[in-house]
Amino acid sequence: MSRVLLTGAAGMLGSRVAKALLAKKIPVRAMVLSKQDSGFLSRLGAELVEADITRPETLAKALNGIDSVIHCAGLIDGFGKEAFFRVNAEGTKNLVRAAEKAMVKKFVHVSSADVAFRKGAYSLSKLAGESVVRASKLNWVVVRPTAIYDGQKSKLTRVILLAKRLPVVPVLGSGNKKLQPVHVDDVANAIVKALSAPKAVGKVYTLASEKPVSMNRLVDLAARTLGKRVLKLHIPIPILFAAASLNERVSSKPFLNRDQLALLSKDKPADISLVVRDLGFSPRPVEKGIREILGN
Repeated sequence: MSRVLLTGAAGMLGSRVAKALLAKKIPVRAMVLSKQDSGFLSRLGAELVEADITRPETLAKALNGIDSVIHCAGLIDGFGKEAFFRVNAEGTKNLVRAAEKAMVKKFVHVSSADVAFRKGAYSLSKLAGESVVRASKLNWVVVRPTAIYDGQKSKLTRVILLAKRLPVVPVLGSGNKKLQPVHVDDVANAIVKALSAPKAVGKVYTLASEKPVSMNRLVDLAARTLGKRVLKLHIPIPILFAAASLNERVSSKPFLNRDQLALLSKDKPADISLVVRDLGFSPRPVEKGIREILGN
């Protein structure tokens, strides 16, 4: 049976991909930075291997006997341009070269829908990593998720949960910019389908919810689900940019940076017609996702 190396296996998305693979009895070698913090993957039935995409000398062992790779590892939050490119671009290049040497049969790469904006360290680093994959000799598939949410960890989820705890929720700018967030389990299931679908080779799939929604609408949906009144505190974008600039200067790991704000202040339309046609992708409506988050 095909054995899969899963990078980023201990992360929000990677752990869900591991569960989805193991549920289909597909053997998983979970690549982690530390086995000490990844015992839950062993309990799921995954084999653990310590390796790091930024340390190419560790990858041959991780890839030994592997048929396919699902590359979920990546840097998302702000640690500076150098760190983004070291992980998302150079790290991906290291993994691709090692996978080519190991004669891996299929390589599923998790990119980001933000590559379409081609601005800021994160999106440019993800674009650089994706370009390495697409130029490789591997049988590759690229998936580009939009904003991924789950039950507790994602930034979008934390905003929704504020509506449960507080009477007022902060909103970026007017709150009218459109986005198409996608549930982590829908992304994980699409990745597993892409792994086994011959027609997916050489394709780039955008993964998103079916309909765009504004942040104002998301907060209103949360309030309706909770049966309570929730006010929105609209924070002007220039003030947030000033705060982000200061945060970048005083913190080596800023919670908020200007690149992220620039992306959040744009409409983010997404076309999922190709993945619907090829893989039968059927993402849950955002309304259902919010009910799941809030436990209603």
